[in-house]
Amino acid sequence: MRTLILLFAFAVNLFAQWFEVVLPQTYPVFNKIKFINDDVAIIVGDSGTIFRTTNGGLNWNQLLNIPSKNLKSINIAQTNFYVCGDSGLVIESTNHGESWNSIPFHFQTNLSGIFFIDTLNGYVVGENSIFKTSNKGVNWISQKFDNNLFQAVYFINRDTGFVTSLRIFSPGNFHSAVYKTTNGGVDWFIQISTPGEELYEIYFIDSIGYIIGEHEKVFRTTNYGSNWYEPHPTTPPRTESFFSTFFIDSLTGWITGDVEKIYKTSNGALSWDIQLSRLDLNKAVFINSIVFKDSNKGFAVGSQRISSTEFAGIIFKTTNGGITSIDEDQSSIRDFQYKLHQNYPNPFNSMTTITYQIKEKGLVQLKVYNLLGQEIVTLVNEEKPAGMYSVLFSAGGGSASGGDASNLPSGVYIYSLRVNDFVQNNKMTLLK
Repeated sequence: MRTLILLFAFAVNLFAQWFEVVLPQTYPVFNKIKFINDDVAIIVGDSGTIFRTTNGGLNWNQLLNIPSKNLKSINIAQTNFYVCGDSGLVIESTNHGESWNSIPFHFQTNLSGIFFIDTLNGYVVGENSIFKTSNKGVNWISQKFDNNLFQAVYFINRDTGFVTSLRIFSPGNFHSAVYKTTNGGVDWFIQISTPGEELYEIYFIDSIGYIIGEHEKVFRTTNYGSNWYEPHPTTPPRTESFFSTFFIDSLTGWITGDVEKIYKTSNGALSWDIQLSRLDLNKAVFINSIVFKDSNKGFAVGSQRISSTEFAGIIFKTTNGGITSIDEDQSSIRDFQYKLHQNYPNPFNSMTTITYQIKEKGLVQLKVYNLLGQEIVTLVNEEKPAGMYSVLFSAGGGSASGGDASNLPSGVYIYSLRVNDFVQNNKMTLLK
């Protein structure tokens, strides 16, 4: 098989520290990215596109192109890659993506999720069905669920797994559901049901898991999925969607989607900093997948609009965790001042964004108080370099320092920024 070696350059965005990888030509939309070790990763996308790196993302080889098959999902089991896509396509690589083999699958259904527990036992999901194999595709057991469009599948062990689905009752009347099994896929029961919102991805790091989706929906568990809760209940529903999330430990993670933004949390999804936005990019971008090799090196892939009807693949990279700042030797390019901006929206119902900028490196404290001067929540309490930052505050969530911001009544609140010798207080209004 011939491979095309592509040497990508990086265009620096001074405001976000996420660099767009400049591609030598236009490629189809990229859907997923996964690293199998520090050096080797693959990207899959539309038109059967597979890219591979063997040097940590410095350059990529285009390995595969199947014009009629869109590739939707990647899974890694032991040292193998597994990929699924349209028209029942299931393929595997046993040599870190260098070559690919078909796994037998005799159902002509579009597949959107794949998860292999080991090299023999795996699951794929798609339109109306969950499929299971215990012999690497020699045989598949199909479990049919009428009027269900399954999106994602994830197993935390051989017995316990989860799938997300869009349950369609009638045109315009649908619920999203999370199905759970505790006996290796023999039986499934609905654990979560939410009206009118699709759920796109399931992600676990040890006992902590996340399910994310439409209207910026985030569910979190701290006990291997026995119970789920919403760190930021979205009431009323928001209009944007989350497609992908990645955590490097129990507190630090990133989330993204069609919001044309990349968010980072340092407190387990209680609050989020905006790292990349459409204002930085000056283009319409949908980020479908994000992954980090460590706390600094990360990649995000997705699509960008190139015409009124066409989209092309796009890749971003960060080497400093996506910190929203500029390097010291670039400080003359943009002169930041100390400033606490008015929150937006204001008044707000449940959620609002607070933006601030700092002139010099220092310990940043951003807190919310009631009118009696009692502290409600600490949103930021860490050292940051000069730059502009945004924090998402939820009146239905918690705080980075362990305070409780749940069930706040309507009213006026004070949010206060303190850094070095600078202090500024602003008012915001919560309406429920």
